[in-house]
Amino acid sequence: MRDSKRRLKVIIGIAFYISAIWGVGGAQYTLAADSTAVDIEESESAVDVSNRIIAEITAIQEEIAAAETTYGPFHAELLEPMKRMISLQVGLENYQDVDRLIDRYLQISRINQNLSSYSQLPALVEQISNDIRLEQWESINNRFQFMAWIFEQHSSFDTEDLLSLLDEFAAWNLAAVYMDIPKQRAEHFMDYRVVMENAVDFAEREYESGSAALIPWLYRSAIMEYRGMTMQRTGDELRLGPSAGSLDDALSAIRRIGSIVDQFDNPEAAGMALVYEADFIKLANDLGRNKNYGSSDALYRQAAEKFHEIGLDEEKISAFFKQPTILPMNKFYTSIDSAMQEQRPIDLTTLGIGIDTDIKKAIEFTAWNESLRFTRRPEKTSLIAGLNTELNSVLLQFSLDKHGNARSIDAVYSSPNGGQPRAYARNAVERFTFRSNPTANRWRSEKRPVNLLYQYTP
Repeated sequence: MRDSKRRLKVIIGIAFYISAIWGVGGAQYTLAADSTAVDIEESESAVDVSNRIIAEITAIQEEIAAAETTYGPFHAELLEPMKRMISLQVGLENYQDVDRLIDRYLQISRINQNLSSYSQLPALVEQISNDIRLEQWESINNRFQFMAWIFEQHSSFDTEDLLSLLDEFAAWNLAAVYMDIPKQRAEHFMDYRVVMENAVDFAEREYESGSAALIPWLYRSAIMEYRGMTMQRTGDELRLGPSAGSLDDALSAIRRIGSIVDQFDNPEAAGMALVYEADFIKLANDLGRNKNYGSSDALYRQAAEKFHEIGLDEEKISAFFKQPTILPMNKFYTSIDSAMQEQRPIDLTTLGIGIDTDIKKAIEFTAWNESLRFTRRPEKTSLIAGLNTELNSVLLQFSLDKHGNARSIDAVYSSPNGGQPRAYARNAVERFTFRSNPTANRWRSEKRPVNLLYQYTP
């Protein structure tokens, strides 16, 4: 493993790099961002479009050739027409040509300025985007290493957007756990840990100890520990030791959130903090092997009572706890309404995966990795939005009792069809942790019907 202090410098450098090329509000500016070269007017025929594009390519090629004749093959005058050519080729999806063009663009840029110049940053961002299109994962790692070297040559960086940008790079490492080659995946997770640990440390230095701005970062920290614990439960190259995650540290982060929320004049948020503490106690009891973390059901009841005390609608409270919720949630929500939106059922008819069933709606779960079948795939950020993988799909029906235990799990549809995908999905559901329902009658059994679309990488 690389030294953690060097990693922090690397991470902050990369984050500033993104800040330098992102506009206000997160608008991304790269070599190809403003391309309109292949926009097709409705009035144009296919022949007209083809002729126009050929003419544009020819004109740019002639401009580049003229600049080479006048100034030589490495003059800065070549950069502007090359930038337009890259933009055009991205629009045409000629990604191998884009790769070669960006390599030459960077070579010329470095000759005319220097190897560590910030001016090459837009080209590097376009290069990463193109690597994603070409599925060149090792190249992406190399780009980041080179960017890290660039920022080791510079000492100053802006802090305003640093935390959100660190989150972008954490997201890349999480995605690489299922996109990169197997032998690199565990390393990506440990890189993610370093990113998040330093992001949380940075947030705590920037914000006051009781600031609401700390809450999302503390929750990310808790999720990080949970993910690390799940990676201690695999049996392949992803299996990591105790340093990967700590249930005690996850609960500590959740309880810190609760102490912050308690300072606010928002009793519903305080009730939600109790719900999340119960969620993580339930997760800890499911994942922990030799330790009891207490009663999650008691905390769920306490949260429900708090919601009653502040006058929330009885039906809303009941609907919240009855909603099938796979733990942990992606984010910390301060209200019932916002929390219920995260795992609301989706319309299966809009997915375009041809599910042949009368079931029209289901909650959705995509597994992080084939080895982490019961761990949700992390959300993608804008930088890696283009990352896609083929997914197997299984539609399951089952019921939940009031303690969140799945019963009578039945796979009613799978693509591809067959016993293996269905068995895989059933096994995953058996290992899920669902939220308990404290509003159910203590003396009667409960069966909450669930439709679940389970997806995973083949």
